[in-house]
Amino acid sequence: ETARIDHRSLEDQGSDLEPTIHEGYAARAIERAGGVSERCEANREIRRSNGLLTAIRTELGRIFDRLGELFAAKISQLRQRRTQPEPAREPNWRYYAGDARRQLEADRADHTAALRGKLTGARADVRSREEWWKSHGTEEHEAAKQIIDVARAASREARDANIFRRGSLRRKAEQVAGEQSARLRMAVPWLEDTTIPSDWEQANRFRMRTTKAIYDHDMKPRTDLVADLEQRLGQAERAEGEQISPEQVEDLARRMAERRTEAEKPKPTRTTDGNGPSTPEEAPREPQPRETPQKPEEARRKTKADLFAAIERKTREKTGEERQRRQEREQTLDDLWEMGQWNNPGHGFSR
Repeated sequence: ETARIDHRSLEDQGSDLEPTIHEGYAARAIERAGGVSERCEANREIRRSNGLLTAIRTELGRIFDRLGELFAAKISQLRQRRTQPEPAREPNWRYYAGDARRQLEADRADHTAALRGKLTGARADVRSREEWWKSHGTEEHEAAKQIIDVARAASREARDANIFRRGSLRRKAEQVAGEQSARLRMAVPWLEDTTIPSDWEQANRFRMRTTKAIYDHDMKPRTDLVADLEQRLGQAERAEGEQISPEQVEDLARRMAERRTEAEKPKPTRTTDGNGPSTPEEAPREPQPRETPQKPEEARRKTKADLFAAIERKTREKTGEERQRRQEREQTLDDLWEMGQWNNPGHGFSR
């Protein structure tokens, strides 16, 4: 019930499986005795190879069925794409890679040149400010110098006084130094050390320290700018010698491709109402006749004559309209007088 026996050979059945050989009673007796018969072993090899061949054919049939399904799905997808608009393709940025690399190199060179120019200007500003300091100084420096000189004068007077006046003058120098220190704090509030010594030598050293502090404070923004520009210039020069990274080239190339694609897109056309273009700018302009050039004097004379003619014409028109209205009123009054209705209040006229 579970097997079907066909008397035909495999060749007659149309199968390419390898047929087994006749084993015989002797070979089977050897197998029953626990030995290995060559015929039985050959048949076992034939059955294994036939089973492997059958399994391969079954798997190939399953693969072909799956391929058929995939091909059918692909064909259906292609048919759907034909009915749908084709999506916009991404611009190929590799066409712009060379231009992007050259642009980046040019930008590096321009940046380095700009930094060199700024550094040259900053150094020139420092030199000019130093020259200005040698001859003028600043308002804070002049104010601090005058304040310190007052205290220095008092301490010098105490130093040069005789032994009988030295004590009182020293006390006075200390008082003056305290007062001038308060004035110095008000004149230069950012100064750290504003206590003026009452001793002559110490006051001189204090004056030099204050002058240097004011000079450094005034020159600090310019010197800091020079130092910053020197550092940035060094970094730019080192970066200029390095190779540009592929990521930078790709990023710029993609942006260039996008800009080119946006520029090549067709501009939207304006809708019309059937009577012509929607805006006066879109309407075709008629060719204007070219005027012959005139001299300035002729143009002025013509303009003035045209103006006088226009004024006279408007005056005549206005006068003619008023004369016509007056004639119509007079004719109406005459008609009413002839009809004897002048004093009739029903028509709206009266003496």
